[in-house]
Amino acid sequence: MRIRELQLHETAFLEEMLFHALFVPEGAKPFPPSIIYEPDIHKYIKDWGKTENDIAFVAEQNNKLIGVIWGRLFKESDMNYGFIDEAIPEIGMAVLAPYRNKGIGTRLIETIIRCYQNRGIKALSLSVSKQNEARKLYERAGFRVASENKSNFVMIKDIG
Repeated sequence: MRIRELQLHETAFLEEMLFHALFVPEGAKPFPPSIIYEPDIHKYIKDWGKTENDIAFVAEQNNKLIGVIWGRLFKESDMNYGFIDEAIPEIGMAVLAPYRNKGIGTRLIETIIRCYQNRGIKALSLSVSKQNEARKLYERAGFRVASENKSNFVMIKDIG
């Protein structure tokens, strides 16, 4: 398994994985695939790669893409689920189900942290459902709760 930068011609994979990144609680009705085109969700990948702070890495095994992590800066006027401020990229990630719990998510997080550190970014944020087991991965990676609502945590990690 290797981790490398997402290529612009692979943005369809990023789109597919945005759908996988959406948490559906056990017993809840799954989202329709079209949900990724809702403005509050699509903004995470819309016009991908048009700014220098759009960062994405993929995990690849046997020439198959199996996971992705991405980050993007948002303006306060366009803030979303994990927004803290305009200088802190919000990250998202997903690993295909058969490849979870194998350390891939940890390696993806470590990779994007190093990349943003090299660009002078001081912190990263994310949003995670309180019910999502991925929260434990983020905690192990050093993210801490910055705020919360009824169902989600906004987490931050200082990297600078």
